[in-house]
Amino acid sequence: MTTNAGAGPFAAAISAQMRAELGKQRISANQLSKLVPISQPTLSKRLRDDGAFSMDEVEVICAALGLDVFEFVAAAHANYHPELATQEKFGLAASVRNNHQEEAEQQLP
Repeated sequence: MTTNAGAGPFAAAISAQMRAELGKQRISANQLSKLVPISQPTLSKRLRDDGAFSMDEVEVICAALGLDVFEFVAAAHANYHPELATQEKFGLAASVRNNHQEEAEQQLP
């Protein structure tokens, strides 16, 4: 049996966004567990970063909360990287790629 020592950076960003959204909607982990097929103890563990949400869990929770899963993940990413928060939705990967390309070009002789 493997154990998860905690959440990595992506998982932590997802759980932070989940906590923010639950707070915004004033929904407890107990209330959420009644809306989704995830037990309250499991939800609580995920929300405190004692393990990571699966992508299936994120999709089910977003659907239950009336959220677009892609916008939710983009918001988690933007909150994890606040310097990207002003960029347009879903343009994040292209922007990061362009920034890396510009940095590489600056390093050329």
